Amino acid sequence: LRMAMRSVIPRALTGEVQGIPRSAVSALVRRLSDGRVLSEEERAAENVYIKAFIRIFMYIYTYIWCIFIINHFLLLYVCTQKMEKERQEKQNLQAEKEKAEKDKADKVSNLTWVSSFLLTGRSTRLIRRSIGDFGISLELALADRTLD
Repeated sequence: LRMAMRSVIPRALTGEVQGIPRSAVSALVRRLSDGRVLSEEERAAENVYIKAFIRIFMYIYTYIWCIFIINHFLLLYVCTQKMEKERQEKQNLQAEKEKAEKDKADKVSNLTWVSSFLLTGRSTRLIRRSIGDFGISLELALADRTLD
């Protein structure tokens, strides 16, 4: 890496590497360079190291971004599933509530029908046959006896 830095520093001084302040470059020159000019062979070898370093860095950078994106997609998936489950539970609750209200209304209408039979003086046997499926024939028989 030290050899690679010696190749980067002269290029930074000539403006080949952008974004590095000149004060930082001069500090690096004093620390990493022994002051000699590199030959073409040394510079080519350092370029190979630099390219390998950049390639490894890009692999790591890409890997980190992939993990970041996968994490966000998983989070989005979990949130979507949770919202869907809550919506389904809300619909089920609404359906149960509507069914309970309908059953209650049916019972009230059935009792109204039964009371009309009782008030018109129909016999208990007819009422038992008519509404025996509803399981309230015993109550009607008792109610009929109390009215007589």
